[in-house]
This record gives sequence, structure tokens and C-alpha cells, in this order.
Amino acid sequence: SGTLVAGAWRAESAGLLTGATFTDTKSAGTLVEPVERLELLAPPRLLTLKADAQEADWSFQEWRTAPHDCYRIRVELPANQGAKWSGQLALGLEASELTHDQFLEPIREQARERLSLAHEGELAARALTCVTEKPVVGRSCELLVDMDCTFDDPFDPADVTVVAQVITPSQTYTLPAFYYVPFEREKTEETDVVTQGDPEWRVRLLPTEPGEYRVTVRVKDRNGTADTPELRLTVGEADWKGLLRVSETNPVALAWDSGEGFYPLGVNVFEHTSLGKPLPPGRIDRCKGYVERLAAAQGNFIRLRMDSWWFGIDNPPDVAGGYMGAGKFSQRACWDIDRLMQTCESLGVQVMLCLENANATVNSPREGWRRRYNTYAKATGGPCETMAEFWTDETARELFRRKIRYCVARWGAGPSLAMWEFFNEEVIGGNVDPAPVIAWHEEMSAEFKRLDPHRRIVTTSPMGERDPQANKALWALPNLEVAQVHDYAHTNTAGVYDTAQHGVDAFGKPFIVGEFGMQGGAVRSGRFKHGEDREGLVAHLGRWSVAMSQGMGALDWYVSNYVDALGLWDDFAHLNAFISDLPRTDPGLECLDVGETRAAPGRLLAAPGDVILHPRESWEKAPENRFVVSDDGSVGNEDALNAWLWGTQNHVDLRNPPTFVLDYPRAGAFTVHVMEVVGRGSNPVRISLDGEIALEEDLICEEGKGEKWEVRQPGPEGNVAVWYNTDLTVGIPAGKHEVTVENLGRDRCSVQYRLAGYATRERVPGIRVLGLRHPRGAHVWMHNSSWSADAILHGTPAVPAREVTVFLRGLNDGPVEAEWWAPITGEALRTDSGTVTDGTLTLTVGDLAKDIACKIRYRQ
Repeated sequence: SGTLVAGAWRAESAGLLTGATFTDTKSAGTLVEPVERLELLAPPRLLTLKADAQEADWSFQEWRTAPHDCYRIRVELPANQGAKWSGQLALGLEASELTHDQFLEPIREQARERLSLAHEGELAARALTCVTEKPVVGRSCELLVDMDCTFDDPFDPADVTVVAQVITPSQTYTLPAFYYVPFEREKTEETDVVTQGDPEWRVRLLPTEPGEYRVTVRVKDRNGTADTPELRLTVGEADWKGLLRVSETNPVALAWDSGEGFYPLGVNVFEHTSLGKPLPPGRIDRCKGYVERLAAAQGNFIRLRMDSWWFGIDNPPDVAGGYMGAGKFSQRACWDIDRLMQTCESLGVQVMLCLENANATVNSPREGWRRRYNTYAKATGGPCETMAEFWTDETARELFRRKIRYCVARWGAGPSLAMWEFFNEEVIGGNVDPAPVIAWHEEMSAEFKRLDPHRRIVTTSPMGERDPQANKALWALPNLEVAQVHDYAHTNTAGVYDTAQHGVDAFGKPFIVGEFGMQGGAVRSGRFKHGEDREGLVAHLGRWSVAMSQGMGALDWYVSNYVDALGLWDDFAHLNAFISDLPRTDPGLECLDVGETRAAPGRLLAAPGDVILHPRESWEKAPENRFVVSDDGSVGNEDALNAWLWGTQNHVDLRNPPTFVLDYPRAGAFTVHVMEVVGRGSNPVRISLDGEIALEEDLICEEGKGEKWEVRQPGPEGNVAVWYNTDLTVGIPAGKHEVTVENLGRDRCSVQYRLAGYATRERVPGIRVLGLRHPRGAHVWMHNSSWSADAILHGTPAVPAREVTVFLRGLNDGPVEAEWWAPITGEALRTDSGTVTDGTLTLTVGDLAKDIACKIRYRQ
């Protein structure tokens, strides 16, 4: 072990080199395996480790989150019983004047030599051949270009361009061809091997109308230009709805070219891929399985992460993985994506294709290992000294334009391609100047529209709404037609509804929650385990609640270890059955006006019970700071209670410490359960009783504190996030009291509250009624809020609401039918008759243990 703080590392295995720079950011993880020779540079010294082992592999790990604060060479032993191994590790230390760039240059040079795609040939454009057997409307049509030319980089249009001119029965457009390397996979019981074929140039068309098509291709290299003879294609008729667009009749909805509405029901699809290793042959198999099970359950949409450590098509130079650096695209990775896109096309599943990961490229990463995937950083062979330069550096912008060009050429003809997405979770506003970010999106969205002849939808995904004005300016760009955000703020994920509806109201565009899941701190700290959510509450409540908004869906993030592992796919079919007749494109579609909701009062308890308050995290100042807790544990203004306790320095404008007005029936206790503390250094949390300090504990924010910690970026001055998961408890005498809770640290901490021995009456669970009204009636969903993942997280079972009655307003007077559905099973339960009087309909729900849905239909 050693205490290398910063520097660079370089490793060799089977004659291949890999490496990267170190930073002060600490995180545990394997950097490279297997390794035979390892060099660590921390000028002015170079440490060399040479490993030799029989029947075992060495790996190099960063382990600075552990108490040892070190790096480790780890020996992986064979698993079979009685296995033996032997090994030697030789260490050498020498003076070195190498810079990090000089030290890492051999890796880049090896990549340039081994992965070079340069080609020399006499310029010729001989013929075009259609390799699609029967071109029809709405199906990708592929052409092979018989040609030759000279180039160093087939992805650089300044070096070589191959462009098709397409004349259809009604229009003429140009389309870039693309460099293509075919692969074949041989999978048997003994082996799973992918082999590479000879490079080609191809053109992919998407016919949108029947009739004769005429295509020619122009090839231009350093020696001149050449044109192929014209190819004539006859495109046949086919039943096709067209491509996805913003609805012409409802500007916040999606629709096919045909005008028929579309509502996304789906998940995120990804598979982790490591630098320093060959791309695994079976990674697409797993993802195809997700798509197949989604489609079988009537799902229709995925978000595909074509970036960084997922399905990245470009990454820093890495011979083992076949990556060549920014603006050069791994043909093996592209082939994998081809196969997944073909699966989606065959199953009728639409794809949001995400090109770049902000958590690698432009956001300061939480974990140091993410920096290895920053294709544009100078430290990994890119042009940018800092992450902020990505937005303004002309070389970086030109490299990204190449990526747009290649993506349009290779996947723009896919009928399953719904929309292009620039970034996953970019930070905009706050500590990041929004002006260059917005200017970049304006330029690059225009580039997509220029190159894509079908002018598909373009979007991106900010990391939350940290700066509402910056977000508003971003989504005001006309070429960003669909807005989105990701939501991990809730333990009761029915709250994702608020995120979706807020996005629609704020931006006036179709709004997608591109990722959602259980509240992030609960997952990262290990308090919530997806395997315990056997009913699939996190997924179910998020999906159903958002479906009752004007938003365009919410996509699950936790798929392999949750939706798929627990077999939760059927919920998509149940939701689809309920909303399939909801007229999303109708201009009269509005949020339902819900009046009073009544339930039978709670019964008296035999002995005072505990009350748990678990507010939601919000990056807004709490509008109120006094909270009266009733005898059943309810708080009238609980929505104003923020789970973040803001400190005294960062985000001080959000600070508003809560005071609880209490009336204990007998002596009890008040507990602040502190989960995550974010800041640096001393972080006292204070509880005051009736104006006097009753308890103050310093929950220090430093590396190695708490149950778990990580360096938190983006954040000022290197914030550390520490998960304490600890209780701060003060005794409370019987009677009326006021308790104030304050965070005196510099940033924030997330909390929940427990009042022991407080409640004298059974609490009536909150009932949330959400829905949409339209000219034919309304779709309604009702949720007992005690039935949520909160119950799993805190061990508090759901409490049925008894004798529930709901009043709906704003409906058309006259007779109606109410068709009741069970969301969990997808069954239609019963149909009641009723009458809307003075715009109000009274629904007698009865006892509500979990959730229930209802379709209201006007009767003639």
C-alpha cells in the first residue's frame, strides 16, 4: 500500500497499455485488471511494479475510501477447491522528470498505431447496391457504396466526405454516408467470439412515401471528387404511422405523423462497460432481453445510453476496448447499437438515443474513476484543459459535430428512433455559467436539424432544476422540442407527478421524466434495498402518477436489479390498458379539478403511538417554518416541510429552520434522524426545546466519517457527502412545547423526524387524487399515501383509509358511468352510474387500502 495523492498510472497487460491521471477525488474501485506491469508517476518519482503469477490474476485498485487510504495490488485466486498459485511482485523506485502528458503519451501512440483506420486507394465511385431485399415505407433501407479513396480519418469530413443525394417522389435531400465495419458473432457452449470483417461505406435511407427513389453518392477526398451512377429504387406501400413529433393539436403531447397520440411507457437500457477490457459479446443479449420483456408487456419506449461507461461509441484511447478518442467511433460499439436498434424496430419500441454523459464530460465527477471517460479532456488526449472549455472550445465543438453527423448517417434512418438526446444530467446554472451551455445547445440542435432530413425531436437532460431561470432559457430554444429532467427526490414516488406537471406548466412543451427511482440518498446509503420492494411500489407509483399528469411518461432507471429481477413488467400492461383510450392530443385535455376528499376519522389508540414525518427533498426555500402536529400525527402544511436542512454558508438563501408545535399526551421523545450530511468540516446539528438548546451534535463532514462517504461534485470547495444514518433524540415532557431544528454546518443535511409516544388517534392516511379530464369524461387515479416505499423504508405498514368519498369538479353536467379498475392487477372491477350536478361528481370509493383507478364517461 502507499499514499499516492495525485499523479498518473500506466499499466501493461498482454502487451496492451492503459492508464490515466489521478486526482484528489477519492473513490474505491478497480482501475485495471489483469495487470502485469504497473507504473505510478508522482513527480519527481516513478514507481514500477512488475507482477508475475501462476494461476492467478493481479489487479490494481484505488482504495482511498477505506481506512487504509491507499492503493492496492490485488491477487484474484482461482475458485476451484485445492487450487494453488504462486507469484512475485518486484518494485522499483527512480527519479523522473516526466510530465503526466509525456508519461501517458505511449498509450495514445499505441492506440494511434493499433487502431488506425487510415486507407490509401485510387479515388473511384463505382456503384450503389441496395442490400435491403424489398424497400417499403417506414423501414430502413440500406445501400452499399462500391468505392475507393484515401483518408487518414474516415470520421473527419475535412479529410473525406461521402454524401448521398436522395430524390424522392416529393422532395430532394442530402444524407451523409458512414464508415462501416461488419462483425459476426459465433456463440457456442464452448465459446462466444465476435470477429471483424472488412470496412465498407454505407447509406441508410428511411423511405417515407411509396414510389421511385433516385440516389447518387459523391465521394470527395484529398485527390478530388467522384460520383456513382444513379441507383433507382422502387419503394412499396406499408402500414406506417410515421415518426414521432410534437402534437399539432396539443403542444405538450407527442403524436405520430398520422396524428395519432403516443404516450411513452418504458425504461432506461444500459450495460456497464469498462475501459481496459474488450467489449463483452453478451452485453446486447441482456439489453435485448429487457426490450423484449418490455414489449411483451405493451411497453413502447426506451432511453438508450450511448455514452461513456455504458454503450459509449467514443472514449479516450483504449486499445483493449477498441476506442480511439474523441470524434472517432468504435465500430464494434456501433455494431452493438445497430443490433439493439433492430430489435426495437422489430418490436415497435421507440428509442431516445443519448449521445453524451455530462457526469464524465462537463460535470465535476463525484468519483475519480469517472474522469477516465472524459473523451474531451486534455489528460485523456482531448482538447480541453478544463471541463468548462467543452462548451466553447472550437476543436471540441467540431469533434461533437462529427458525432452528430455520424449518428444521423448511421441511425437516422431507423423508424424506431424517436429523438436525439445530447446529454445525460448536465449541470446548468448555479455554479455553472448558463450562457455558453445554452449557446452550445442552440448551435448543436441546429446542426441536428440541418443534417437529419427527417428533423427528429431533439432534447437533453439537465441535472435537476438548480436554476429555474437557466432551465427556462434552455427550454426556450425552439429546436429543443421535448423537455425533461430526472427525479430521485421521493421515497413516495407518487411525488414524481409534481415534477412532470411542473415541467409541463413551466415550459409548455412535452415533458419526460427521463429517469426516476427511489430517493437517491436512501439508495446510495444502503437504507433502501430494491429487493425488499416485492410489490414494485417505487416503479408502480411513479408510472401511474405521471400518467395522470400532462407529462409524457417517466422511465425507470433501476431495471436489471429491480424491474427485471423482481419480474415487475406486467405493470406496464396494466397501465397501458387503463390509459389506451385517454385522448392525449385533444386540445381540451386538462388536469382534473379535485375538490374535497373525505374519509372516516381515525379511531382512538389504546396507548400513544409514534409519529414519523418524512418530508421530501426540495431545492427551494420552505415557504413556512412552523408546523403544528395534530393528535393523529398529521401536519396541515406538511408539503412545506423540507427534508433538506440548509446550513449557514452555501445556499443560505434557502435556509428556513423548522419549528414544530407539539402537544405530548405524556412524556415522550423527539428524534431527528440524520441521513446524509453535505459540506466540509464541522457540521453541528442543534435541537432546541422551548427556546433552549437541548442537544447539539457535530456531524463532521470529512473523508472517512459516517457509515459511507464520497466527494460530492458539483459543489463548492470540494464538498463531502457523509451518510450518518444516526438518531439525535431529546426527551419531551408531557404538554405543549415547541421544538426547533437547525443545521449550523456550511451546506445541508437530509433528515426525517420521529415523535415517540405522541399520537393518541389513528392517523387517517393521506389520499391523493390525480387525473385528467377531457371531452369524453375523465381518467382518475386515487392513492392511499401510506402504501408506498416509505412503509418499507421505515417499517411502518400501510393503514387503510375507510369510507372514502371524493368530489370531482369541472365536469359536464349530466349522467355518467364510472368504470373502476384495480391498477395492481389491471382488472376492471365494476361500473357505477352517477350524475354530475353543478359541475361536481361525487364518487363513493369505499375503503382504500392501496390504490384504485376510475374512468368517467359521459352518457348520452
